[in-house]
Amino acid sequence: MKNNKITFRVFGIFLLIGLTLILPLSLKISSTKLFSSLSKLNFLGRDIAASLSRIALSVGLAWLLSIIVGYFLHKSRRMYQLLNPSLNFLRNISPFAWLPFAIIWFGLGESPIFFVMFITIFFPAIISALSIYESIPRELLDEAAVNGTHGFNLFWHIEMPLALPKLVYSFRILWGLGWGTIVAAEMLGVTSGLGFRLLDYRYLLKYENMVIYLLVMGVMGVLLDWFFGIIQKKIENRVN
Repeated sequence: MKNNKITFRVFGIFLLIGLTLILPLSLKISSTKLFSSLSKLNFLGRDIAASLSRIALSVGLAWLLSIIVGYFLHKSRRMYQLLNPSLNFLRNISPFAWLPFAIIWFGLGESPIFFVMFITIFFPAIISALSIYESIPRELLDEAAVNGTHGFNLFWHIEMPLALPKLVYSFRILWGLGWGTIVAAEMLGVTSGLGFRLLDYRYLLKYENMVIYLLVMGVMGVLLDWFFGIIQKKIENRVN
């Protein structure tokens, strides 16, 4: 069984390498030219840091608030029935649709980026958190209630530990959503970030630099998801 897992992982790594080679080859960009362009990218480190900080702030805040709001809706069925149509309405609006409104309301800069990122992530996060709370086995909650555990103690000592592995998995999904949205969000008047630089190189027709930034975004997305997966497994093992 372990040998099969190792074989599939090795195959997956080679598949990933193959995918990273297809894009430059399709544009007839040689590896020499690609590495030469890479050595001249003075802004790459700063752009990575800028994009990561924006995603971390928006995803982290949206995820934490969704845990609270989702739990509140889980406990209050009337409020859930009242707000559920609105939540689904906002959840199904494309991030790109918010761009002109963000500019009108907040101008250009960091504020509209945070708004677009947050509103894109927050409403799906609430739906996810709500479904996670509802998946907790009812018999465990009834047993805790019989033993005198209620209110905040029930949430903190019973429901939260049981929900945490799935909430961490939800964070992985939300991070991926934010990682895919950052390119559009960084169109809104900033001068740093992977998305901004990618669009800037498009206008300058620097396709080698565009390919490098695309590859960086893809590889970093894989590595970050792998990192969050490790954290999720550790939490699952601790809970179980």
